[in-house]
Amino acid sequence: MALNIENNQGIAFYNTNGLMRNEKSPTFKGEIMLEGRRIEVAIWERQTKSGTKMLTMRVEDANAAQIERAERRLEYLRNKSESAA
Repeated sequence: MALNIENNQGIAFYNTNGLMRNEKSPTFKGEIMLEGRRIEVAIWERQTKSGTKMLTMRVEDANAAQIERAERRLEYLRNKSESAA
């Protein structure tokens, strides 16, 4: 199901798959539509030394992130095939 995100708005969902995979995975993942560009957002729940809860975020252009993931996957597959040979 594709969600329609209005310009200058965003949405994030609890990242249950990522949390099971790695303790450093973001708590939430989502997207923001910013001036017509799709931006991916990763959000972590954190706590300050004084105990105050806060959120930290990483944002990146969705198209650039997709290309980077594909390149990392290709490199992984190349290394895997070289080690098998």
